[in-house]
Amino acid sequence: MKDGTVTHRSGEFIVGWVLDGRAVQDLWIVDPSGAGKDREVYTTVYYFEPKSRAWHATFVDPESASVLSFTGGAAGSDRLVLETQNTNSKTTRWSFNDIRPDSFVWRDEQSSDGGKTWRLKSENHMKRRGGPHLRSDLGAGLPGRWLLL
Repeated sequence: MKDGTVTHRSGEFIVGWVLDGRAVQDLWIVDPSGAGKDREVYTTVYYFEPKSRAWHATFVDPESASVLSFTGGAAGSDRLVLETQNTNSKTTRWSFNDIRPDSFVWRDEQSSDGGKTWRLKSENHMKRRGGPHLRSDLGAGLPGRWLLL
């Protein structure tokens, strides 16, 4: 929050290969934040473009009817950074940090000054949930790994 308060939310982050293994899709399912509120759902499709050596991502938020396109790449051995210019002249940066086999930290940051300074909007500590007993409540669902927010 802008005033520095922290809100803790729970949910799932489901990741799988799509398009014959040429892209990765994630599905965010965020639990309701209060009584009478619906859960939030979002999806992003990521693909690597070998010629430019860049990652591209398209984020879809059906609730707000918004679509954002990100571009970026590796920043060191355990970090991936993607950025987009918003319609409100702000830059959004998503980063996957401290990537380990069973965890990573996902950050959503925003800049109003062209990337000189960044304001943290959210930080999610992801931990892999294992076990073949897990299944999607979306029917066949997405193949792949389930992670806990």
